[in-house]
Amino acid sequence: MKIKERVLSILVCVFMSVNLFAQQKEIVVTDLLGNWEYVMADPVSMAEVKGLCEISQQGDGAVASFKMGDGREMKTSELSKNSQGLFYASMEAEGFELYVYFELEGDVIHCAIDAGVMEIPLEMKKVK
Repeated sequence: MKIKERVLSILVCVFMSVNLFAQQKEIVVTDLLGNWEYVMADPVSMAEVKGLCEISQQGDGAVASFKMGDGREMKTSELSKNSQGLFYASMEAEGFELYVYFELEGDVIHCAIDAGVMEIPLEMKKVK
């Protein structure tokens, strides 16, 4: 009898865990929309660069526009979602194609800009 009770208890725990995991909200592209502030090191000069990333709806998708404090602006292609659940897009900077990955956690987007030879981490905070 005790073995059956233990097995039943384990099965109930597993079922509850699976149920809680399934209830986690899936992030959709509209969750990223808005203005996001960031500070990063310029990959060439290593100077601190402050900027604003505006993620806006375009048709059924969204695009990101990175506006730097010195007036430069870079726009991405339409954001897509990969098999790991991360949103990504490409953009061009000085003739190089860059890939940008976005991961939303609360009011913060953890971003990685992949330049092929180096990856630039970036943390963006939602402008309220």
